[in-house]
Amino acid sequence: MSGPVESLDPEPVAGESAAADKAHGSREVVFVHEPQTGRILQVSPSVAEVFGVAVEQVLSDPVAWTWRIHQEDRPRVLEALEQLHAGGPFNQEYRVVGTDREITWIHDHAVPLRGQRPWTGRLRVARDLTHTRALEDQLLLAQRMESAALLARGVSHDYNNLLMGLVGCANLALKAVPPDSGARPWLDEIKTAALEGARLARSLVLFAAGGEATSSPVELGDAVGQASKLLRTLLGEEIILRTELDEQPLVVTASFSGLQQVLLNLGMNARDAISGSGEVVVKTGREQVWVDGSLPAGDYGLLSIQDSGTGMSEDVCRRALEPFFSGREGSDSTGLGLTTVDAIIRRAGGDVTVLSAPGAGTTVTIRLPLLEHEGEPSLPPCTEACCRGTILVVEDNAMVRRTLRGQLEAGGHLVLDARDPADALTLVGEHRGDIHVVVCDVMLPGATGGDVATAIEAIAPGTPMLFISGHRRDALSADGSVPPGAQVLQKPIGEAELLSEVARLLETTGCIHTKA
Repeated sequence: MSGPVESLDPEPVAGESAAADKAHGSREVVFVHEPQTGRILQVSPSVAEVFGVAVEQVLSDPVAWTWRIHQEDRPRVLEALEQLHAGGPFNQEYRVVGTDREITWIHDHAVPLRGQRPWTGRLRVARDLTHTRALEDQLLLAQRMESAALLARGVSHDYNNLLMGLVGCANLALKAVPPDSGARPWLDEIKTAALEGARLARSLVLFAAGGEATSSPVELGDAVGQASKLLRTLLGEEIILRTELDEQPLVVTASFSGLQQVLLNLGMNARDAISGSGEVVVKTGREQVWVDGSLPAGDYGLLSIQDSGTGMSEDVCRRALEPFFSGREGSDSTGLGLTTVDAIIRRAGGDVTVLSAPGAGTTVTIRLPLLEHEGEPSLPPCTEACCRGTILVVEDNAMVRRTLRGQLEAGGHLVLDARDPADALTLVGEHRGDIHVVVCDVMLPGATGGDVATAIEAIAPGTPMLFISGHRRDALSADGSVPPGAQVLQKPIGEAELLSEVARLLETTGCIHTKA
């Protein structure tokens, strides 16, 4: 066998591949196999880094490196190697388990080497694909999230219309039945269930939106309250969710949907860390930072999620915030959950710390700068002595239209209603100057709320517009569905909220004493 082997001159081949490997910043291992026996004649030094096996060991034992192959992949790869030695093709992807139990993805393929005689040997190149696969997983995750966002936005409008009808009808029914009626408790249950459904739908839409970067004052307890509905579903029945919220308001500047994503990402990590039954505790609190290398001195709000899972080693805990790193062997995780959390929190001026130990669970703590909390003044309730006017309701959903009419009439207003833009413009023309406020759905057949506002302005300039929608406010402003700065109420709308906003608009017209 010495003649053909010498004719291969494998050292330059391996040297050239190693040089290319270094130039491109990737990790490759080059093997040169003897024909027929499959003995490894040459291997690049990178085998120690990628496979965790010394060069000398690979040269003395041709299957030594295969013991690093994941046990689920090893039979398939060994079978393919047998075919390689018999002159067949070899092109495999498999996992390698490092000494620290970290998973490395490998793409391994072979090509023939030709010496003085054809098919005199095989050159194998095993390339580390871990980073590439992580990028692919990130892309697939982004595509799934985009699909989820599109689905959530598509469903939210109709779903919130339905919920608004349920809440509105329950409220109107409660007013119609005597205080001692046996139907009142059941009507209250219907109303409560519908409101819970609305909060759940809103959380889903916010989470699916993901990329929203708009920051505003957010109370940490409110963020936890919104996310807890989804968290309980996410964790399942075997994992108990407890919340321990600070009694005082903890107001920070952050993206509300970003905080929802943070909580759900941490919830998913906690769920994956718990085998069987367990507990997840979400806490809020405050901390005064005096000297800290990562944060300026000041008052900070704390948000933490603690799980009773398996915990992590010191090395894994130290690397937990690294992109694409996952300490869970066999997990579908892309290693982006904590990285995303860290990015969102740092964008809001805070930091993330991870504490864990094997068998002791994991605690992820977030610190965000606190704002001085100033309560927003509530709008005065509408009374019999004021806030009455003629209101035009433009809404294509019949149940929502009836609900809005009932709520406004209960507040003492005269109500006109239209099911589409054409009917609305006809009524504006017939009652020119007599309509004080228009309550208009944003998404109507063949037009948006912005289109209707423009058409009404041409007929009755200065008529105040109040928009209602089942979609997120920022999304509506971004796509031009409503005019810039327009007031938008998100469905389902409570009667008190609707009447207060109508009263505020009536004040701007000077018609608050108009009798219906």
